[in-house]
Amino acid sequence: MNNTTNQLSIVKCQMSTVCAISTPKGVGGISVIRVSGKEAFLVCDRIFKGNKKIAETAGYTCVYGAIFDDEMLVDDCIATVFRSPKSYTGEDTVEISCHGSIAVTQKILRLLLKKGAILAKAGEFTRRAFENGKLSLLEAETVAEIISAENENELRIANSLRSGATYSKIITLKDKILDICAELAVWADYPDDNDFGNDYSENLVSVIEKIANELDNLLKTYDYGRQVKNGIKTVIIGKPNVGKSSLMNALIGYERSIVTEIAGTTRDIVEEKINLGPVTLNLSDTAGIRQTYDKIEKIGVELSRNAIDHAELILAVFDISKFLTDEDFVILDSLKNKKVIYVLNKSDLKNISKEVIKQVKKQIGETSDIINISAKNGEISALCEKITKMFETSKISIEGGIIANERQKEALSRALCSLIEAKSSLQNGFTLDIVSVLLDESCDFLLELIGEKITDEVADRVFQKFCVGK
Repeated sequence: MNNTTNQLSIVKCQMSTVCAISTPKGVGGISVIRVSGKEAFLVCDRIFKGNKKIAETAGYTCVYGAIFDDEMLVDDCIATVFRSPKSYTGEDTVEISCHGSIAVTQKILRLLLKKGAILAKAGEFTRRAFENGKLSLLEAETVAEIISAENENELRIANSLRSGATYSKIITLKDKILDICAELAVWADYPDDNDFGNDYSENLVSVIEKIANELDNLLKTYDYGRQVKNGIKTVIIGKPNVGKSSLMNALIGYERSIVTEIAGTTRDIVEEKINLGPVTLNLSDTAGIRQTYDKIEKIGVELSRNAIDHAELILAVFDISKFLTDEDFVILDSLKNKKVIYVLNKSDLKNISKEVIKQVKKQIGETSDIINISAKNGEISALCEKITKMFETSKISIEGGIIANERQKEALSRALCSLIEAKSSLQNGFTLDIVSVLLDESCDFLLELIGEKITDEVADRVFQKFCVGK
């Protein structure tokens, strides 16, 4: 990977040997302590005794031995050796696998610190991999995405980033912009020997527009990535006593919301995060929407209305055993231009009238987003299937790259803005040197996106989100 790296950071990398616990804190079968840096072998040999020294062990080799605090046995363990540059960080690295006791793990870590290593910062091992040219910044961010993946789609996005599709896309677009810059540089050096007339300007506008469209299409994948990563803001609404809280409990699998026959029980917003197969929902059960003179319930109703405005998916619940009321009609009017699934609840009751169903469907209009359920009996499989299909992503192609976080979005947005400004400058008759400056600026933002032109501040922002030990 041809990264432009920060020289000061590399010097610091080469001077210090760091260590950290790479496995989660707690009791388990094994724990892993990672050590990386110029003196990694030397530091480990100060506490490790085996049939051979770690410093004499070949790379990609394990050696069995034990950890000692002076003459006192701490634990038997296995040391896995990785030699520079063929290691995760690009440095000499040792991974000590010991028994998964908190006391043992902490003791070994303290011994390593005592014998010359320093404690790694959050994400320091991956940062060293980036600074030593082992990973691009996008690939480094992929590590965090894989670790934090909670559903199938998050893992799919992470693997798409790992495949390098986004990196390759950005490199291709950056090279196209650089080709234009090269042409404009020729004009700047030999303005009298080149014909840059109206035809050239029009062609240049067309080329820039195509590049801008590709950047814009890549930028649009951010919303998908954000929904997968953060979950879909889903709000359950309806008038009091239609079964909103019962639906909430059925979806999450246990009693989270209070369910009674008394209208207006839910007065605040009850929230929970759930996975429906590949889809994550940030689920909110809201107060029943109706006219009320109760001060507390009135606040809850207002919160419900605000939740509707910010929702990405609305589950609008109606009691199918009764004709719609004015309260239902007010709710229906508030759902225009929203992504809604109309949930007809209490389908288990025997007194359901076909006239009620006709009235409901007439008011809702022609849509396939109507689902019959019985929240009380937990009969919600059709609704879960509907939600999953609505946000199904297996058909969405991310092979051409995807933007997965706010940093990437910000850099790409700036690159696109500079490109659009360059196009506008051409169309408005500005000189080509101004256009060239804007194109250079767009390139710089793309290089920042992939990490080939990055400040320490941006790098700090990326790696501080990692866990210690990775």
